Amino acid sequence: KYYKNYAYYFLKLVLPIPLLRFLLDIAEYLFNFALDLTWIFTRHYTPQRFIDEVRGIADGSGIPYMEYMRMSLFPELIKGACSLVGAWNSSTFDHNAYFMRAFDWDIDAPMTKFPLIVVYHPTEPGSLTFANIGYGGVIGAFTAVNEKGLVIGMKHWPATSADNVKTRLSGKPWHYALRDIAQFKSKLSDAITELNSIVRTCSIPVSYTHLTLPTIRLVQISVVAVSLKKK
Repeated sequence: KYYKNYAYYFLKLVLPIPLLRFLLDIAEYLFNFALDLTWIFTRHYTPQRFIDEVRGIADGSGIPYMEYMRMSLFPELIKGACSLVGAWNSSTFDHNAYFMRAFDWDIDAPMTKFPLIVVYHPTEPGSLTFANIGYGGVIGAFTAVNEKGLVIGMKHWPATSADNVKTRLSGKPWHYALRDIAQFKSKLSDAITELNSIVRTCSIPVSYTHLTLPTIRLVQISVVAVSLKKK
């Protein structure tokens, strides 16, 4: 609705209002259709815990289930394009490692007005307590830290020349994959093993650090490969 109203505000100056409303209604329909396709292609790879969480939030809030499912898959559809900063050693005033992920792909997007830190205490076997640092309505992880000190954050990045396919429709949504790492993994090596094991849908650099490490590590993920960068 935000982008529809945003477009209406500017385009009403150059297009007849009836035509503009018709075109925007078509655009909204196509956008929802794209989100529905995203759900169809990723459902097989989506753990039941996410489906149950969407169902619970939808039932508790009164938002229709499929409408909330679309909202939860919005990051997977657009992939995102935010900024990451990792600094340590002589780059910081105290030589400690600092990590930042900025939600700056669209600073005027409505969700930026509703930042949210959700601390999960899952009871599923093998789970860790973790904090998901993001925005209201988004259940996947953009940035997260768990009780073992593993910190993750990501940004979308165009595919490298080594990629034969830039994106894949079917696979595990990237923000669900990152949240599962925060929930179940305590070491960087385990996180990389997990990323290698899933069907990935896009190219994203993922920054990792651990509260016991003096550096920030970058893992380049693509549809065809996962590689740990040395610097």
